[in-house]
Amino acid sequence: MHKELHWKKGAFSNTYKISYHKEFIGSLSTEVFRSNATGQIEEDKYVFKSQGLLSRTIHVFEYISKQKIASIKVSAWGRKAQIKTKDKQYLWNFKNFWQTKWTIADQSKTYISGTHSSLLSKGNLIYRDADNFLILVSIYIIDYLKRRNSAG
Repeated sequence: MHKELHWKKGAFSNTYKISYHKEFIGSLSTEVFRSNATGQIEEDKYVFKSQGLLSRTIHVFEYISKQKIASIKVSAWGRKAQIKTKDKQYLWNFKNFWQTKWTIADQSKTYISGTHSSLLSKGNLIYRDADNFLILVSIYIIDYLKRRNSAG
């Protein structure tokens, strides 16, 4: 069964609010001048850390244990990103020319299909078999690319 989430960020906010059926379930808060962020959905909480705003590699840590659980490598052109965990590898990829639609998939299936409005900092995620980690990664990558493109 497919599920749909909505996320949005206010004009002067650094926090994306994530909702399911109009109920708040989590957030992703970014640091102002860095590409770091902290995200939480339900009980799952993660920290995203990069070497700087222009770095293309991001490491993801479990919040409480501080254990590295994944790395994200964004392509030079920002059209796709590889997500590597200990057990799996996923590809985050834009699906249209305007860069408003994307997916997260592995070699066998698509876990998340997403859309966003770059002007309004909001979007939707339709997912199946995706965990909270992939949902937060999906929103983080959109924010990362938006910030990187405005900085460069």
